[in-house]
Amino acid sequence: MKKILILSILLMGSTALAIDVSMPVGTMLNDLGGMQNTNSQLKLMEQQNFRRQEYNEFDDMKQVKEERNKKLEYEKKLEERAQTPVQQPNVDFVNDNGQIKIQKVE
Repeated sequence: MKKILILSILLMGSTALAIDVSMPVGTMLNDLGGMQNTNSQLKLMEQQNFRRQEYNEFDDMKQVKEERNKKLEYEKKLEERAQTPVQQPNVDFVNDNGQIKIQKVE
């Protein structure tokens, strides 16, 4: 009888100990989950700040897009001009009585 009583007391104590240990572990896991959530919230805030800087709140997205397209078109025209060779005019230099004259060749 004593053995059963001692055994039941030990079992009750061990379950109480398990409950006491599981509570801090559970709260610690919840805290870690909260930290991850805070980290993702910080990332979202950084993305939102980037969007605010990139697209001013007062500017319409359409206006920003048009300005960007104009800039790209301008850069494309500059590239095309840089790639096209410069055409040399058909001219010939002629020495006439000690003077150099330009004569157009057709």
